[in-house]
Amino acid sequence: MAAHHLTIRRFGQYIHVVPRVARLDETFHTAYHKAADFVDPPPGILRIVDPLIWPRETVDGIQFWQAFAGLEPLIREFLERAGPKVVLRGKRPAPLPPPDVDRLGGLAPHDTTVLEFVRQYERGLIRYPGSGAVRPARLIAQIARAYPDLRIAVATTRLADARSIRAELAEFGIDCTRAGQVVGGTWLDLLEVKRILRRRDICIALNPDEVFSGFLNAGIEVVRRLDRARLYGLLAGNLRIPPRLRDFLTALFGVETIYVPKHGYCPLPVEALFVPMYGGSRPPPITGTGLCLSSRSCSTSLLTGPTCQPVPTWLVCVSWVSSRAR
Repeated sequence: MAAHHLTIRRFGQYIHVVPRVARLDETFHTAYHKAADFVDPPPGILRIVDPLIWPRETVDGIQFWQAFAGLEPLIREFLERAGPKVVLRGKRPAPLPPPDVDRLGGLAPHDTTVLEFVRQYERGLIRYPGSGAVRPARLIAQIARAYPDLRIAVATTRLADARSIRAELAEFGIDCTRAGQVVGGTWLDLLEVKRILRRRDICIALNPDEVFSGFLNAGIEVVRRLDRARLYGLLAGNLRIPPRLRDFLTALFGVETIYVPKHGYCPLPVEALFVPMYGGSRPPPITGTGLCLSSRSCSTSLLTGPTCQPVPTWLVCVSWVSSRAR
């Protein structure tokens, strides 16, 4: 890279990389494959590349790259490894104070991991099981109560989902009118009140995987008007996201993610230890230690003197539980 000084300037949900670094779009891109019957010989498979950053130029002729703000840490790390000094400019969401958990009465058990996630990161994906163990409206209500001074926008793709989320938030005592703390509706509904979007502090998308495929590109139009909002997506864990769409979600919502297995619970990493044991009786169960033990027996042949005799073998797997209450 010829430049020794680069600037990453934040503009709402976008960043500008100045000056334009050659071939940076060859690093930050995604791709998908499509069947084509017009190639010779048919049928053929085409690899179509979608850039994650786009070339832009100011009225003064200054060329730069534009991308979603979720790619900022990745682009910054890539440029710093290449050698040039990176300078950050523009306004970014201000750090949040600790959540006011005293205002969460009636919402126990509390999802403190989600509140800390919102406090620590300005954007990210919040995944939850699609079995109904976690209610998205309850997560939103906790965020609204823990930060009563923040104005929140909740966006859905379908009108039925918007009505349902507003009704559930009303049950938790959250004001969802246009003058209230939380404004909820479809992406098109939020565009009708686009003047208040620029003053929203948090935007939560209930269907983040559908932001890029909404009617009339309404999702991206809303994102363009979020000048200072923190951006989060609530994504059901049972959804299978195609690789190309995962790249776009990372570009918009960033690299940070959290999983909520159940209200009041947080996931724990599973640590497994496999120990082969030859001979002896079945291992006793481990109780009262928070450990899960599983075992199975098999038959092996070990040399014992001049003949081979089958000796029972126990394969013991010890692992920690995968979640715990907070």
